[in-house]
Amino acid sequence: MIRFSLIGAILLFASCAKPSHYEWGGYEESLYKYYKDPGAADAYTEQLAQAARQGDATGRTAPGIHAEYGYMLMTAGRRADALAEFEAEKRLWPESTVLMDRMIGLANRKSPDVGTTVQPAMAGKPDS
Repeated sequence: MIRFSLIGAILLFASCAKPSHYEWGGYEESLYKYYKDPGAADAYTEQLAQAARQGDATGRTAPGIHAEYGYMLMTAGRRADALAEFEAEKRLWPESTVLMDRMIGLANRKSPDVGTTVQPAMAGKPDS
């Protein structure tokens, strides 16, 4: 009997798990769908926008949400909106300053490569 009471107490306390410290807004599921179907970029971008808005409203924005949203905006050619997201990421997460400054520099470029798929650095190089 004591054994069952102890197990019951453990299960009761385990079910009172603390909610996530950050607002992710369905990020994992939308990222998975986007990886499976890259043509669904608009839906993924909208999900990121929603996650950023929810996080900002609650003061619990997850790290990287604004950066990811900014990247998706940049690849869609929406540079001004992307810059605002990169600045938001930098403001919320100062440790991202170096990366966000690089992304801001990329978004400020007027080159035609913005909006194209980035290939891995080793793509097309022969094995040595």
